[in-house]
Amino acid sequence: RAEVLLRQAKPERQTMAKRIVIVGAGQAGGQAIDTLIRAGHEGTITLVGAESHPPYQRPPLSKKLLAGEMQVERTYLKPLQHYQDKGVTLHLGCAATQIDLDGHTMTLDDGSDIAYDKLLLATGSRARMLTLPGCELHGIHALRDLDDAQAIRDSIHADHHMVVIGGGFVGLEVAAVAVTMGMHVTVVEAGPRLLGRVMPPAMSSWFESLHAAQGVQIRLDAKVAGFEGNDKGHVRAVRVDDELL
Repeated sequence: RAEVLLRQAKPERQTMAKRIVIVGAGQAGGQAIDTLIRAGHEGTITLVGAESHPPYQRPPLSKKLLAGEMQVERTYLKPLQHYQDKGVTLHLGCAATQIDLDGHTMTLDDGSDIAYDKLLLATGSRARMLTLPGCELHGIHALRDLDDAQAIRDSIHADHHMVVIGGGFVGLEVAAVAVTMGMHVTVVEAGPRLLGRVMPPAMSSWFESLHAAQGVQIRLDAKVAGFEGNDKGHVRAVRVDDELL
């Protein structure tokens, strides 16, 4: 009797939405597409991404891609042809500017509208830029997306000086690549040790010794006060405490 009652109480399987729109062409958006396809979704799938690239892996940005050991296409989760073969519509280089929840439509920055039955927001995060004197100068980079990595790669030149602000994993990976390619590198960390949020003190010391042995200069308990530029509007030095690097 209990088994019969359970079967009667089991809800009917809901029909999957016909039109699914995913906002955010990062790894989460790309994985969502793969999951929908494998689940047998028979409606349309549309992916909207502000970047001009399809979903890609981010870990290589500070390692193999930055070092020139990996081509851009190798970072893609799936080849572009895959989305065409699966009937996925890509709107790349377009940002969503407005969502009409009642009308189930979304407006892009090119003025076009997209209708949806279900909407997935997978926009991720942005790099938090420093708001210090001189922060508008050319040659100051953040590393968040593929275009950032390519811009940093283009700025790597042997015997030039790179200052990396932040002694976390990404900062140390960039420093390791740059010093291997012949740059003079200084890592500036506001805290008392490297990787302070994710590693115990013993491991922080080990990483500090490892990078120092490769020639990376490390400044701990250091405060960045601003940036100095040249007459062409390009950064030439970083003011750390009372010293120019």
